[in-house]
Amino acid sequence: MMNEALKKIARVQKVDTAIQELKRKFATIDPGRGPTAALEEAKRVHAEAAAAHQALRQEAEDLELATKGFEQKIQKEQDRLYSGGVYNAKDADAIGREVENLKQRRAKNDERILELWELLPPAKQVEETAAEAVKAAEDRLAEYKAKYDVFRKEFETRMADLVEKRKQVVADVDPPLFKKYEQNRDKRHGIGVAIVVDGLCTVCSTPVPKKQLGDIVLGHTLQACENCFRFLYVDETAPVSQ
Repeated sequence: MMNEALKKIARVQKVDTAIQELKRKFATIDPGRGPTAALEEAKRVHAEAAAAHQALRQEAEDLELATKGFEQKIQKEQDRLYSGGVYNAKDADAIGREVENLKQRRAKNDERILELWELLPPAKQVEETAAEAVKAAEDRLAEYKAKYDVFRKEFETRMADLVEKRKQVVADVDPPLFKKYEQNRDKRHGIGVAIVVDGLCTVCSTPVPKKQLGDIVLGHTLQACENCFRFLYVDETAPVSQ
């Protein structure tokens, strides 16, 4: 009888529903996108802090090198001035102005170098703090991935069990009817068959006409819900709600 055959299909549906629900739950678990994004952000902040620190260091080094160059030029000009090789006031005046200009530039460099020496320690601290944040984010990601691997392995084990169980229950059903069930399930969001309880389709709660209910019980033909189009069957052994 069709109703008895559909009861066997219903066992397949029960496994299929369990598979569908297991997949849905697993899909809600973040595989690590959140912790990975947090790590990338920590790396970005660290890179900016490191670049800012390095820029200050490089500027200080460049200014110190330039200052040495100014000192060498000042010494060279003063040597010229006092070596006895300058014989007129015009040349001596030009050398004096150049020395003064070099000294002003050196003083300006020294002032900036002092500023940089004050800026470097906090910039270094910011970089070190950012590096610590990267390490912490890496640890959190590693810990999360370890937990996720446990969930994934559990999912794979349970899925393998359900797939094996499905093979067993499918082996007991009528092949042509199973094909129709598969086609209907593909169209109906994974649910191809529904039980009738208290005269209602348990999937969409649509009342089943009495004549159709009788046809389902007799099981001569395949019956479908008028609303959701799932195949209907009746389980006479199931308790009836009061």
